Amino acid sequence: MNPLFRKPRTISNKNRTIILYSSIVPRMTEEQRLNRRRTVTDATIRLIVRDGVAQVAMSDIITESGLSAGAIYSHFESKDEILASVVERALTVVTAKVHALTQRHALPNPKVVVDSLVPELGTPDDAKALVQIWGHMATEPQLAPLVTDHVASLQESLRHYATAWLTENGVADETSHALLGELFMALGQARVVQCSFSPPFESPRFLDAIDALCAAFVLTHSKTTRPDTNQEAPIGERS
Repeated sequence: MNPLFRKPRTISNKNRTIILYSSIVPRMTEEQRLNRRRTVTDATIRLIVRDGVAQVAMSDIITESGLSAGAIYSHFESKDEILASVVERALTVVTAKVHALTQRHALPNPKVVVDSLVPELGTPDDAKALVQIWGHMATEPQLAPLVTDHVASLQESLRHYATAWLTENGVADETSHALLGELFMALGQARVVQCSFSPPFESPRFLDAIDALCAAFVLTHSKTTRPDTNQEAPIGERS
């Protein structure tokens, strides 16, 4: 008997006998499942960049991905779920990058961390797709709960970096740590928006301005914790 089919089941009555065959669907491994989801999200990103998020329909995603409707609907119930998956994937990638930077022996400057918040999902226009999805989420509030946990994880990673960087620069106040973490989140969003446009919007001086802003933040918030006027200049001001 073919191993992909279960043992046939026989149903009989006075007039006829029916033999029922049912197939066994091979179970996907976790790696196969993730690869299948990535195929769908990659196709969706390409469509968003090419046609705009509002123009993308499930039928377009099916065609672009090269998968059957059944294959896609076994992983996603709707277009909204696919869009949320794109955002989740972007947030997971950048959260891991921030965590890795925070673990470095030589802590990088803030501009390096903010620049790491630009998603790299394997296509050259990831930022453009992400900004369009953000705009879509503004009018589709049901999407927000789907990514809440991932946003919280990124915020926590940024707070950990802010705590490490400020502590290294002599600012021990926990409120200051939380404030700078929130500032990094906002600057990261600004950086993603910048990278989704062509010059003159995408300015290389933006990153240098981040280090200058953070140096000023240290000077302002160290007045109560580090009154010594002969203290060493914060990272970002050192020559």
